[in-house]
Amino acid sequence: MPEAARNISQVPPATTDSTSQVQEQAPIPVYERQPGEPILWFNRFKLYRGLGPKRTVQAALAKERANIKALESTETGQKPGADVSISKSAARVRKPAGTQEKRLIEVPKPVPAVPGSWKQASIKYRWVERCIAYDVDRVDRIIEIHMNDLIEGPATVFNRVMMLKQLLESTRVNFNANATLMNLEQYCMMMQRMQSLLKQIADEMSGYDEAVTRAILRPQIERDYRDGTLLKQAVKELKEAVASPDGHDLQGMIDAIEQEMRRRGPPAQRRKE
Repeated sequence: MPEAARNISQVPPATTDSTSQVQEQAPIPVYERQPGEPILWFNRFKLYRGLGPKRTVQAALAKERANIKALESTETGQKPGADVSISKSAARVRKPAGTQEKRLIEVPKPVPAVPGSWKQASIKYRWVERCIAYDVDRVDRIIEIHMNDLIEGPATVFNRVMMLKQLLESTRVNFNANATLMNLEQYCMMMQRMQSLLKQIADEMSGYDEAVTRAILRPQIERDYRDGTLLKQAVKELKEAVASPDGHDLQGMIDAIEQEMRRRGPPAQRRKE
């Protein structure tokens, strides 16, 4: 019994809500600043990271030195790389008459050697590995944008069916409004058009897959929900319904939705929240 009491007393206390919240936070991407990484070396890593797939530590060093020169030039009022000790007039040397002018050959600037501290930091903080993850993430983001562009519009069954339904409804309204004015040929053409649209809808729905449709629609619906597009569309549809003879009871619902949109504020403000 005493042994059991000792074991119970050794049980660690339950974690607090703040601890559990920290544990539930998303992990920091490896290409962002890591715990214990000095801000100086993280800034230098960002220079290296921003050079693209052909990045080198040497190029990052040269970029940092160029940034420092540009900063110093803004403070002194001189152009970057300008030599304030020698003016253009002083650089000109009068040559005796009859002598041939000699032209200077531009010598390539020596490539700056990478200090040992940069080499050690790039190894210690895994610059190469982290930049590989950064490049993969950038490529994934670009692919996601292209995939979203691909599935928008008539590329999916859902969107094609919705477009066909709109065409069918427009044709039906036009037919009902002008049926008495049509001759027999026009009447038959309109009927055939509506039958063709119904057949196209049936053909599209024959390959309908609910799971695939849900997976495709979810990212788009979530994006529209965050931006308030769904609420705006709902208000528009309700206002059109109010304009109909049987829509006098919908005004209260419209007022409630518009009040919710004002409470949420603009999309930029909701993203910060």
